[in-house]
Amino acid sequence: MCLHTKLLNLREMHFWTITYVSQCTHISTSSISAYEQGRYLPTLSNLCILADFYGVSTDYLLGRESTPHGSFTPSSG
Repeated sequence: MCLHTKLLNLREMHFWTITYVSQCTHISTSSISAYEQGRYLPTLSNLCILADFYGVSTDYLLGRESTPHGSFTPSSG
């Protein structure tokens, strides 16, 4: 699943509007809309803000983890 799809699904799963997410995160509604439509990628700062807001890891949003909270396993050595 792509970043824009995950952002859209997370927002809709909570029944939140773009306006609500914008007010809570201080990211403009036009930016959130563009992220969800896949027209723009969020800045690193906004990616972290959105991950924290939705309670998921940035790795999940970026497709590096399949679960929302990650599964960090320290390497031995």
